[in-house]
Amino acid sequence: MTIRISPAQAEDIDSCVEVLFTTNLGKKYYPTEAVAQSQIAKGIEENSFYFANYGEKCVGYVWFQLKGAFFMYPYLHQIVVRHNLQGRGYGKVLLAFYEQQALHNDGSVRLRTKSFLTVESSNEMAIRMYTNFNYKKVGEIPGLFRKNCQEQLMMKELFAPV
Repeated sequence: MTIRISPAQAEDIDSCVEVLFTTNLGKKYYPTEAVAQSQIAKGIEENSFYFANYGEKCVGYVWFQLKGAFFMYPYLHQIVVRHNLQGRGYGKVLLAFYEQQALHNDGSVRLRTKSFLTVESSNEMAIRMYTNFNYKKVGEIPGLFRKNCQEQLMMKELFAPV
């Protein structure tokens, strides 16, 4: 599977919102498309938002902050894959891309760092993917983003290949 991952541009916002709203994440966490557009535009502005295409089709995106956890460690904000394409490996490709970026964040190779993410406790497919990538649950945060949702805080120590 060859997907092209590239920095998202302003003209990609509508495609990203459309993909987001095919998922439970979009429907549960974003009250309107306008809110999603605003948040995605912010991610693009911060140069931490990447758009994924397979051929001409948008399959999803990855959004992260290289110093988003404790102003020091990479934080994976979202991996979103179009609902009807989930379970085909696109999320794994986006997660591997994120980890590569986390270790090469300033043009040089970091030998190791910690990576953090949050995931809703009921999102079993995402939790399974993160666990398969050796992320470990380090805590739970009830009501972090939505009052009736419980988030798991997960962490992984990343190592550069030697």
